[in-house]
Amino acid sequence: MTKGIVTFASLLSLLSLTACGGGSGSSGGTAGQTNTPDPAEVVDPGPATGQFPDSAMWSGRANYRNISSDVKNQITKVAHGPDGSVCYTYAQSAADNTWTSKLECLAPQGDLLFSKEQDGLSAFKDIAFTPLGNLITVGLQPVGPELPANPERSYVVLSKFSMQGDALTETRLVDAPDAADLIEYDVQEDGTITTIPVADLNYGNNPTLPNNALLSLKVEANAVYLLAYTYGIKVYAMNLNLSQTWDRQVMPTHFAMWRRVRPLLAKIAVSEGDDRIAVAFETKDAFIPVYEQHFGRMLQLSNLNEGDNDEDIAVTLLTTQGHYLDTLLLDKQFDESLGGVVVQNGEIWIGGDASVQKPGGGVERDFFLAEFASDGSLHNYTLIDHKQDEAAVDFQALDIGKFLFSGSTSSTNGVTAGLLLQVTNEAKKLRFTEFSAAQSAHIAAASPLGNSQILFGMVYDQTNINLTCGADGAQCNGKSVIGVAGQ
Repeated sequence: MTKGIVTFASLLSLLSLTACGGGSGSSGGTAGQTNTPDPAEVVDPGPATGQFPDSAMWSGRANYRNISSDVKNQITKVAHGPDGSVCYTYAQSAADNTWTSKLECLAPQGDLLFSKEQDGLSAFKDIAFTPLGNLITVGLQPVGPELPANPERSYVVLSKFSMQGDALTETRLVDAPDAADLIEYDVQEDGTITTIPVADLNYGNNPTLPNNALLSLKVEANAVYLLAYTYGIKVYAMNLNLSQTWDRQVMPTHFAMWRRVRPLLAKIAVSEGDDRIAVAFETKDAFIPVYEQHFGRMLQLSNLNEGDNDEDIAVTLLTTQGHYLDTLLLDKQFDESLGGVVVQNGEIWIGGDASVQKPGGGVERDFFLAEFASDGSLHNYTLIDHKQDEAAVDFQALDIGKFLFSGSTSSTNGVTAGLLLQVTNEAKKLRFTEFSAAQSAHIAAASPLGNSQILFGMVYDQTNINLTCGADGAQCNGKSVIGVAGQ
């Protein structure tokens, strides 16, 4: 695997020799230090390929290639296979603001293996490789004439492709709802819980979802796990041929799941060695009674702040056979946003960003790293202040005791830069890379290649970094690149 990945990085480096953009900084720095880089150079990556400036603490430059677009695009996912091949998804617009969802896969040498495209923003939601090097995709397929009253609803479709682009398996998600699945909870200002029947969450035995519904994949050993906003937040397990084996609801449907702006997020982590699945999801204090009423069990609380209604994070633990174990609640005196969750040696790690009141006045968003011990108690909670405001798009394990935050950081001038930040399990910064552009930049997706390289997808010169595209694409005015950071 390493050989293929290095070859891909070398190809990007070779292509960068003909780049129109690119530059070099002199910020220096070595692993283990926490020095701050020199003021960022503003570099337009140019129309083809090139290099961003030297980073402060990630050795070498970050190589990249642009994803071409007539008007604008939004890279969404990246993944690398066991042979070093690389796949990524993105949405691309035309001049009339119609959008196409695209999937492309590259060989370890950088040649295009295959590409797929479908109309709309959501045909490809997530991708993941199997141990044998096939690609699993999940996305949305618009319903047909059977639902004329719901033209914006879509079925969930999973596919498996070979690296030659052959469709090996394709299946529509099946989940026959019961009466409790087809209700939506709401909470009034006085705390009263109300339920509203909903009739458009399914057609027969198939869930039907809006295009902003969350769908996320994890492949571990011989199983595929799908996290989906169907009837609430659910986990579906299936084998590598995409035959379903079990499903489990972890949160019922409530109105905040479907918000067009800033919907509540969820992430999934799987550890076969720990026999654990962790589903972390954003919630609010007001939704805690909803959870308890629906499931008939109390949440295990951690530093609950009575009387506030800030955004918190809950984590439901399952076995890899779908048996319920526990649900934990992370509730500090901050509005917390979820970056990701990791299961490691029996412990649960959560990374994200939180709104923090600064001693000198004002509020900033800083990264946080939280650790739950194996007994469910909150062992550590540490804030990580990088610059002015940080946003965690993702949080993953790099190695035992090391983690990767990816997203963005901003300075006092408000311009955001793409950020990759490695920390220890004690929240000590080891190394980081920042990417600057004229208007803005943020890392939209990242995938560690061992401990020395990070495959990343980035959007830059985007006027609005909200990751939910509007119906006309107005919130996706960006350019995209795919690249490799590190040696």
